[in-house]
Amino acid sequence: MRPKVISDSLKDVAEGEQCGAGKGWTMSLPRCPMVRLRVCRFTFRGLVFFTVAVALLYGFLLMDGARSAGKPPWLELNTCSPRNNVAFLKTHKCASSAIQNILFRYGDKHNLHFALPVTGNYFGGGRHIFEAGMVRSSPFNKVTPNIFAIHTKWNYEEVKKVMPEDTVYFTIVREPTALFQSLFDYASIGERAGGLTLDEYVRRNPIDASRTDGYVGYNQMTWDLGMPLEDMSNLTAARELVRRADAQFGLVLVAERMDESLVLLANYLCWELRDVLVLRVNSLRDEVRRGEGRGHTVPVSHSLLQVTHFVPPAVQVFHQ
Repeated sequence: MRPKVISDSLKDVAEGEQCGAGKGWTMSLPRCPMVRLRVCRFTFRGLVFFTVAVALLYGFLLMDGARSAGKPPWLELNTCSPRNNVAFLKTHKCASSAIQNILFRYGDKHNLHFALPVTGNYFGGGRHIFEAGMVRSSPFNKVTPNIFAIHTKWNYEEVKKVMPEDTVYFTIVREPTALFQSLFDYASIGERAGGLTLDEYVRRNPIDASRTDGYVGYNQMTWDLGMPLEDMSNLTAARELVRRADAQFGLVLVAERMDESLVLLANYLCWELRDVLVLRVNSLRDEVRRGEGRGHTVPVSHSLLQVTHFVPPAVQVFHQ
């Protein structure tokens, strides 16, 4: 028996040496596959249990918070109610007729009421700044209107008097020189000034020149926003106009970025995208784009350079 005991002991020592036993029989785990496997299993199981415990605790806290203070913000659905009371400043030659078409279609579909002038398609004829009496005196406005989308010289405080308190306000702008090129052709400004080309007109007429029909001319956006004729070359007044517009309008569309603007409009009004589908309306004729329209004897690109040079900074401020 004794030789067997000694043999078994020697075998145990040999196995211990193979597993990295040193003094005091301290095991070296990296050199002992069996022990390392057991430790790794223990570590992995512990990590799994810890992760599950943390997840359960987090879920419990969320449920408790939901019961006591409603759902967390990131669980709330982004819902809103369609805006049915809308005021739109219809600026000239800024694709505003397309936007007006959207508003009219929506209002007709939902049986809404419109602010309409006594005659024509302007409040104040474009010459006079808007007053609440222009709506109240119209036989078409027997009830408070839901949609204001008619050309006028803007007066925010007066528009507020005829619209519901929860009305939202927006407008649309366009690059100023492109706007004037389109307006010059659309309103026959050159022909009515003696057959002048675009270049000739901007060279001969200062920024505060009398306006065609009393309301059409340079810096049309600033005019539509309510700028008096005597301030059309006043840079300080132009900056103040921009400040007021920024405070009055919750959204300003950009004609050159119409697709993006329509998506923003649908979001702003909480309407469906199908509600803002539209076609081009009153857009510049192709021959004018090529420099072949009324009053054009030079390429359009050259005319644009001239307009940019001769139209003073006031027109640039609003665009910025």
